[in-house]
Amino acid sequence: LAAVLDQLDVREAVLAGHSMGGMTVMAFACDHPEVVRERVRGLALVATAAHGLATRGRERFWRVVLWRDLVDRAMTRPGLGRLLVRGTFGADPRRAHVEATRALFVATRSDVRRQCVEAIGEMDLRAALRAVDVPAVVVLGTRDTMIVNSLTRAIAEHVAGATVVELPRGGHMLPFERPDEVVAAIRRLGACAPVTPSA
Repeated sequence: LAAVLDQLDVREAVLAGHSMGGMTVMAFACDHPEVVRERVRGLALVATAAHGLATRGRERFWRVVLWRDLVDRAMTRPGLGRLLVRGTFGADPRRAHVEATRALFVATRSDVRRQCVEAIGEMDLRAALRAVDVPAVVVLGTRDTMIVNSLTRAIAEHVAGATVVELPRGGHMLPFERPDEVVAAIRRLGACAPVTPSA
């Protein structure tokens, strides 16, 4: 991410990430504060977490969801696969969105999913996030079963001035479920006055 911003000479960027994408944005902001100061206007963190995914029984949940061969085989069957991913959505999802989610899962190699599980199990960005000094918005769906709301809300406790937007009846797949509200949150960050880098 740092290399892309540098190569394209992007300035005043709003970086938005959903789920593991949000974890990527946060890790980038923690590891590259100088790039953030120079090139980033704000962070939009959607249905994500900065820690806690290997606690309170969540590690087993992620290993079952993203790792096991039985899940892989079930997901290749469209009807059964859609039934399995339906739980990642909140109220009244569109069938096409559920199918797209199933297809994305199947298209991701199992070894990549396994490495993701291992990485998020070890992740704890809370201390490093306290040094992030650009505006941030944290968006969650109140029916998210993949990442519990308390973990998503906790991000705002560690990023100074971050705001939380809660979308009632929304699940984990907010870019599909509530695109207008997600885009509105990102646009609000884009409208913020840029942070002047300190000398």
